[in-house]
Amino acid sequence: MQYSADYDDHMPSASGGGDAGVAGGWIYVVLYPASDPGMIAIPQTLDPSRGSLFPYVKNKQVFVCPDDSDGQITGDSYSYNSCMTTPSDTAGALWPGKNQAAFEDTSGTLLLAEEGRPDANNSSNDGLFTIWNGGNSTAPGYDAFNYSGRHGGGSNVLFMDAHVKWGACTRLAKDNLPTAGGTPYCDD
Repeated sequence: MQYSADYDDHMPSASGGGDAGVAGGWIYVVLYPASDPGMIAIPQTLDPSRGSLFPYVKNKQVFVCPDDSDGQITGDSYSYNSCMTTPSDTAGALWPGKNQAAFEDTSGTLLLAEEGRPDANNSSNDGLFTIWNGGNSTAPGYDAFNYSGRHGGGSNVLFMDAHVKWGACTRLAKDNLPTAGGTPYCDD
């Protein structure tokens, strides 16, 4: 909220999923992927101290869930809703944050989520929940199957209005939170 107040109500920007070395995003991606199922987490691959939110937070530990062993290694447990940005087709380009006015239902719109896999001990691989539906236009879009299950089979999510809620991974995917229950794709 402080960031948005300083930037004419715009949400933070993000580097595109898998784009490392792009300055100006909410978190800095040093190397991609930081953590994925079947791989060993790579130390310090997500650096919050080089991200645009760090001047407001001033503490790297806030970016890591105490229950996230991979996040303790990589430097981040959370992923930012890509719907907050305008994606670029250009590799290595920053995805600029949208104006808050673009979102009608802030209490139902996901801002940050604990990323991972419900059935694996892994964490955020790039700090961004990105639209993806596995080629199935009827499946829930987005990283629907990438909510972490490290909290009793569920994940904590932060909404745009700043409230936090726990939900079972299957329920969060079904709710399609990124667009507040609407289409699995973000509106421009």
